[in-house]
Amino acid sequence: MRLNLRRRQHAAAWLVACLVMAGACTASSTPSPTPAATASPTAAPGYDNPNDTPPPFSPPPTAVPSTPPSSTPTDAPALPSAGAWHGSTVYRLGSGEGGDVIGVGPDDTIYLLAARPVGGPKPSPSVFAVPDEKASVVAIRPDGSPKPGWPKAGVPVSGFPLGYAVGPGGTVFVASGANPFGGSSAAPSSMTITAIDSTGKVVPGWPYRTPAAKHGLQTDFFMFGQGGRVCFMDTKPGATGASDLPMVVYCLGGDGKLLAGWPYSSAHSLLDPAIGPDGTLYVVQVTPTQGSGNWPDVLLAIGPDGKPRTGWTPWNPAGNEPFTTVLPEPDGRVFVLLGGDGGRAHLVLLASDGRLLSDLAGTVDGFEQFKAIGLSADGTLYVSTYLAFGGPKTQSGDSYVFAVLEDGTAKPGWPVRVDAASYLSVSPGGSVWITWEVYAPGTATPSGDEIAAFDPSGKLLPGFPMASLANGHKMAFDSNGTAYVVMLAATGGEVIDAIR
Repeated sequence: MRLNLRRRQHAAAWLVACLVMAGACTASSTPSPTPAATASPTAAPGYDNPNDTPPPFSPPPTAVPSTPPSSTPTDAPALPSAGAWHGSTVYRLGSGEGGDVIGVGPDDTIYLLAARPVGGPKPSPSVFAVPDEKASVVAIRPDGSPKPGWPKAGVPVSGFPLGYAVGPGGTVFVASGANPFGGSSAAPSSMTITAIDSTGKVVPGWPYRTPAAKHGLQTDFFMFGQGGRVCFMDTKPGATGASDLPMVVYCLGGDGKLLAGWPYSSAHSLLDPAIGPDGTLYVVQVTPTQGSGNWPDVLLAIGPDGKPRTGWTPWNPAGNEPFTTVLPEPDGRVFVLLGGDGGRAHLVLLASDGRLLSDLAGTVDGFEQFKAIGLSADGTLYVSTYLAFGGPKTQSGDSYVFAVLEDGTAKPGWPVRVDAASYLSVSPGGSVWITWEVYAPGTATPSGDEIAAFDPSGKLLPGFPMASLANGHKMAFDSNGTAYVVMLAATGGEVIDAIR
């Protein structure tokens, strides 16, 4: 898979935290708090304070316990042994190419990123580094045939692909720039945001080029809002530092131009952005408490005009638990999953003004890793956790997928037991797909992958779980519910398989 997709997906969060682009991390290092970097002289309107001090916190009216009560299930059956792979190959990548599924358009076109290494740094045991890439966007039909009218060789990507997604209308968005995996501290550079229409042509008015800055890598790069709005985060131009880098959020219109009032500027790092149905952008700000050594997360709400939304008070949990994911509901309420990567999962529900509505401690239990989270079209939240955290070699057989309804109650038929979880996807029809790596006892290298799929009631679908040599974990679904995933082929190379 492209850059070995498991390493890419898992390293993405590590890169954001450690900020390899600032030269602050090696392969064995972990992030450590340092004094905040100096903000740029001109700050956009927002929660920023001229003296770079954190905004006032809003403690919830009911204290949220930092260690939620256990709701460990005891009656969920273990999965049966994995059967043979029953996906069918629809497309084979070129020799030496790695791939990723970008997404599926409304006309069921499958969009792929095909990338080939073009040299770069030599591998080092102390620094995570990969070569530069020459990439293109390929479009195929569900039977694997090229999409009519799309360039045969694909649409070329300018620079190293940093993020990509299919927008609600079928437009493909790609962010590209300098290689953040280069293994050294690169000079600030511009990032290019390209929009590609359904015929393979760049949309008029695009690409958009950001001011020069140090760029990171994010697992979910683009956020889509009303009226064709496209938003993404980046490091603030001119910012330097190792841990708490000032950041900005850009929002572009369908014409590729920066919207009025944007970018939103923060003097601190931003995480876990999400756009609600009313256009509100929710984002977590990491705010160091001066002199205390604590780094509490604060949930902010930014209106469509790029300014703090009227009526919302910045919110943080009483126990300063790190945020994992922010999931806005259609009615304006906001689910917040606390715990962070490797922390104890804890779900709360906020009102549209930031007040704590419900402490749902115990609804989801266990330890989180790699954000194995999904939201179905009916508003059901799915979360996979490990009940014993200790790295992939100790995770087999101790994982569950929880389902929480919009009212915050547990969904009947759930949780279900799985062997582990590296990625969770929800199909348009509501089936829940989980992938994980398989490790032999006492080994640190995966021997293969497995996939399980459940219907909305929590019943295991026929033919699952099934085993594979390796897959990219990320899945995309067409309107018929067929899943598409990058696979390592038994004969060598990479292919796109369809699972029906």
